[in-house]
Amino acid sequence: MTYLYVAVGGALGSVMRAWLAMIVARITGPQFPWGTILINIIGSFVIGFVGTMTANDSRFTDLRALVMVGICGGFTTFSSFSLQTLDLVRDGRPGQALGNVALSVVFCLLSVTAGHYSASVTSRPSSAARTTGPAVLAILIRPDQAGPVLDAAARLLPFGPARRIEALTVRLPPAAAILPSEEVLTAEREAELRFGLYLERERVLDYRATHHRLPASLAEAGDVEEWVEYM
Repeated sequence: MTYLYVAVGGALGSVMRAWLAMIVARITGPQFPWGTILINIIGSFVIGFVGTMTANDSRFTDLRALVMVGICGGFTTFSSFSLQTLDLVRDGRPGQALGNVALSVVFCLLSVTAGHYSASVTSRPSSAARTTGPAVLAILIRPDQAGPVLDAAARLLPFGPARRIEALTVRLPPAAAILPSEEVLTAEREAELRFGLYLERERVLDYRATHHRLPASLAEAGDVEEWVEYM
């Protein structure tokens, strides 16, 4: 199935690439590869955003293959960039060839950085959710068991000083959390994956929605103010 997702994504990305390149060429003319530059900038943002937003969560393995390998692989155009740069050099326009290299490299790096930090900000819980004080710690080892574990944690609240639940889950093994064809396992990423604990945020949000914000056992516990979520 992974290869099917890659194939479908590659077809979609290639079609989008051809369409956008032709649109830009009609507007700017074919003398300079503005379309390829724009395509690579957009692709860099998308791979930076999706790669960061879906990192460390096995539920998004197929989505990552579809978007990061398939769509971005078909959409971005490094081989076209190389050929167009050579064409500019052979046409006696070395300044424009260097400009193509500089624009592509600099703006693609800026774009993938913007995608990465946009995803980081989007997935970061608000500071208001970070509270202190006693809590029941629910360790979520398997996603399919998150609901029962959170139910059990909620039932413990009336018997102690805790008025909130903290949910933590062990991250994926480093080798399983990246796409080797698209990402590099850096020392910082490996340390984060191997030693870090983080809130399985989407599972908790799904649980909250299912229980209409707070489960009954939490509501009966007394002065429960909110369900705390933080990374």
